[in-house]
Amino acid sequence: MRPSPDSSIPFWQSETSLSVSDVRRRPRFAVEERWRARATTAESPLAMTLAADADSVFIVASWKGSVCYDQYISPGSFERGLWKQDVAELFIQFGSGQRYQEFNLSPAGAWWTCSFVSPRVPRHDCAAFSGRIPPVECLAEPTANGHEAVLCFPRSGLDAPQDFPDSIRANACGIVGGKYFSWASITTETPDFHVPSRFVPIDPDPIQP
Repeated sequence: MRPSPDSSIPFWQSETSLSVSDVRRRPRFAVEERWRARATTAESPLAMTLAADADSVFIVASWKGSVCYDQYISPGSFERGLWKQDVAELFIQFGSGQRYQEFNLSPAGAWWTCSFVSPRVPRHDCAAFSGRIPPVECLAEPTANGHEAVLCFPRSGLDAPQDFPDSIRANACGIVGGKYFSWASITTETPDFHVPSRFVPIDPDPIQP
């Protein structure tokens, strides 16, 4: 699925419980190189699927070709600095202000999250915040043409779970091979995903039981 610039992000929703296998079977959308509105015609190396049920938010990321990541990190590890290598990212903005939460997911299945009160201003100590989050489920494995990782994150761990998913805007993005990929156009002089004004609505698509 190739997006049109700044369109709403596909987001699967289910009233019944989903498994990681259920979500992995859903279509991926391409996350393209959109820095300063210059979308390339080349096939993107990063594709994602986003989904949620009553209890969890799911992030699936697929990378094509070779990827760069710390192979000594175990799936499920909470790790800072994942953006220094290949990574998929999700930003979720809550309500009408600048408050948002960032998620990172590496091809190793390592993850990280932090909430912000404004661009790059953390609401709390991210490591301490992670200790209050119920257990997450992570998976990472090679595929026929690359790598895939999944994060199943409890909705109770969201910074403002009462606002999800009805009052949110978001951006799905990532860094692969030193290039910046984003569903929403990046208009800053240097690549920067921390721009809530550029986040776009989600496009809920019900999963029928």
